[in-house]
Amino acid sequence: MLSQAGAKVVLASRCTERLKELRAEIEASGDAAHVVSLDVTDYQSIKSAVAHVETEAGTIDILVNNSGVSITQKLSEITPADFEYVTCST
Repeated sequence: MLSQAGAKVVLASRCTERLKELRAEIEASGDAAHVVSLDVTDYQSIKSAVAHVETEAGTIDILVNNSGVSITQKLSEITPADFEYVTCST
């Protein structure tokens, strides 16, 4: 894990509640992590998140971009649970 290698870790997502759980796991192992709200479809959200990150953790040296989920089935077969999963409204 990057935090174990000494990196300052920032977790970013629209779904920050899940990230807070991950941050707690990282902190339980003796490392640190920050959580920031970020919607990659919103330019202002990106600018705000980057400014927040730079204030909390300094310059961004490593960026792992892993955004988005999808459902691979016919539109007519998507359930309300599938929709909630994609939009992170759980």
